[in-house]
Amino acid sequence: MKKLSLFSLLFMVNVTFADPYDASQKKIQDPPKLDFSRFEHLTDITVSNITTPKVVKFSTTNIRPYGTVLLDDKGVVLPHKWIRKSQKVKQQKIRSITASSTFQGKTTNLFDGRSESTLTFDPEKDTEKSMTINFYQPTEVTGIFVQLDDGIISPQRVSIWGDFGNGDFTNIIKKQRFSAQIPFPLVKLKALKIAYETPHFLRLTEVEVLGQTKTEKTDELVFFAEEGKTYHLYSDPKFGQETYRSSIRQPLSTDQRTPLFPLPIPHKNTTFNNDYDGDGLPDEQDLCPKVSDAKNTDEDKNGRGDVCEDPDQDSIMSSTDNCPFKYNPNQIDSDMDNIGDACDNAENRISENTDYLLYGVFAFMALFLGVLVFRSFTTKK
Repeated sequence: MKKLSLFSLLFMVNVTFADPYDASQKKIQDPPKLDFSRFEHLTDITVSNITTPKVVKFSTTNIRPYGTVLLDDKGVVLPHKWIRKSQKVKQQKIRSITASSTFQGKTTNLFDGRSESTLTFDPEKDTEKSMTINFYQPTEVTGIFVQLDDGIISPQRVSIWGDFGNGDFTNIIKKQRFSAQIPFPLVKLKALKIAYETPHFLRLTEVEVLGQTKTEKTDELVFFAEEGKTYHLYSDPKFGQETYRSSIRQPLSTDQRTPLFPLPIPHKNTTFNNDYDGDGLPDEQDLCPKVSDAKNTDEDKNGRGDVCEDPDQDSIMSSTDNCPFKYNPNQIDSDMDNIGDACDNAENRISENTDYLLYGVFAFMALFLGVLVFRSFTTKK
């Protein structure tokens, strides 16, 4: 066996521990599966006015820089990164957040800059999930920004009310189509109430109250480009697309000499499919977006479809569970009446089994009498 050189050993170590997708783990991981039909928008970028291949920047205010994927003209996924240059609004310090009865509950301060802080709305309640934000003193507000957790389906509509100091809430936004950022004219409020209309589970990872405009927010897309080539940026990933990190291995360093261009306005992705399970229902209306169910049934009216519901957490969906509200993974049904023993009264099972026994006795007696009659006729002959 040949001895390995020190250089070879070092190279092997580097290959083993270089992880472009998760720097915190010491193993190679496959990138998330990319389903381009789950990206709502597409931006076509043609690079010009550079003499040699180099790192370039494209500035934009139209794209949310989360989970984007960049392809070259041959369909190869390219490393890229985003740089946030400035904030468009001033964030007001919120002292407490309290929630309505449709919310799970505890007073939470989300302005800690930590993504693990979340607000989770109770999916068992009504389709309107609402919360109230209280300020210590009257605060000037010009809008709100919310960030949904990964994999959460966007609400359909949002309504906003404000308390101007008299304890009563006045409507500011009424059933507007959901968007992450919702601006409105400057108002001075003591409290703000936000209601999201959705039949789905809802988790917010950040809630920002926007104040007076200071400077325009600008995001810069950075990647290595060649003159005359066209690149394609997929953005706005929807439910079903795994979280994708654009670039960790390549730093894509920039400086004052890095060419900067405006990024074209994104257009609708022509391959965008808003029906993840292919049952003919758009995701925002589908009560079971991962499981095909054109009927969209919801017998218990809790906002989740029957075919994908497992309220007793026994890994058996309600549609096939013989005891949907009691934990019974073994699905034992002694009397075979399609009601699991876990929720079938023991006395009922005994009486039902007794009925079967009686039927058996009657059948045996009838057969026995039949034999006797047959033998009597045979004897007479």
